[in-house]
Amino acid sequence: MSAPALAPPPDWAALATAALLLIGAAATLVAAVGLARWNSFFERAHAPGVVATGGLFAVALASALYFTALEGRPSTHEALLLLFVWATTPVSLSLLARVDVHRERRAARGARDEEKPLSGA
Repeated sequence: MSAPALAPPPDWAALATAALLLIGAAATLVAAVGLARWNSFFERAHAPGVVATGGLFAVALASALYFTALEGRPSTHEALLLLFVWATTPVSLSLLARVDVHRERRAARGARDEEKPLSGA
């Protein structure tokens, strides 16, 4: 038994969905270029943390708009996805930044220890 065929969405919904998908794809491309181009961890973490999350928001909004127009009822699955990403991205980025700061401090401390003359030698 096959699923019933759905009627295509209205033209305004298809155009708005396409525009939001293009915006999301462009934001994700900018994040990927930033990730590949920058050298330090903090510069590289900023691109996916901010721009790619914005791209995800645009794509999820496009999905919600499309399926709301297609099915005639609000689509709320995307809201859960956006809530999860909105809540977890800053936390994970903060933890990764703490790890990098700890590694840099440890490396600097190790370099200072190597410069000290050995006592009794």
